[in-house]
Amino acid sequence: MGESATDHRQKREKNRNPRAPAHLALVVLFVAAALSPSLAWSRRLPMRARRAAATLPTTNWLDFTIIAENRLDIGANLNLSGNFATWAAGGTLELGRNTYQLDDAPPPFVAADTLNLAAVASEANAYTNIVTGNPTGKVRGTTEPTSFPLGLSLPTFPTAHVCNNCTLSGANFVVSPGGSLTLPPGCYGERLARQNSTVFLETGTYNFTK
Repeated sequence: MGESATDHRQKREKNRNPRAPAHLALVVLFVAAALSPSLAWSRRLPMRARRAAATLPTTNWLDFTIIAENRLDIGANLNLSGNFATWAAGGTLELGRNTYQLDDAPPPFVAADTLNLAAVASEANAYTNIVTGNPTGKVRGTTEPTSFPLGLSLPTFPTAHVCNNCTLSGANFVVSPGGSLTLPPGCYGERLARQNSTVFLETGTYNFTK
């Protein structure tokens, strides 16, 4: 049977106003989320296909500035020199706002099962399986998935509380905001470095109460 004029007009009006596809609403939601700078983000880095987890450039504990077992929190507004790591499985390394790991040779890195970057934090290179934190934090160089615990060559640590008696009579010192101080090796009491101050340590052994 042929179409009537009324049927033809209704079909034409229907084609003129097609329904928006269902996935369009999801796109709008994702765009809205991307425009919100306050949202934290997280991504798990997959192990490379047909490739073993990356190994660290060094396993000598003396090649690290700081090593922690489970958690290492580094503060804000700092320039970092050297390598940093948490060696245990499930460990976390957190880098504070506007803290920057300086470039050097050999290339420095951080290593932790989870790397948490605050706003505008910047790492040189990372050995990690999860990167989380603020979207403006970044790893400038390479990011490699890695097996934990790390196979670091660690010394034997004492199990009892360690306190060198020389620190009981050691001098306290305070570095004023924005100031700097070069400190020779020795025994000291409490050390307080205020905001934006710098303390230079020389080669040798240091003992502090705090």
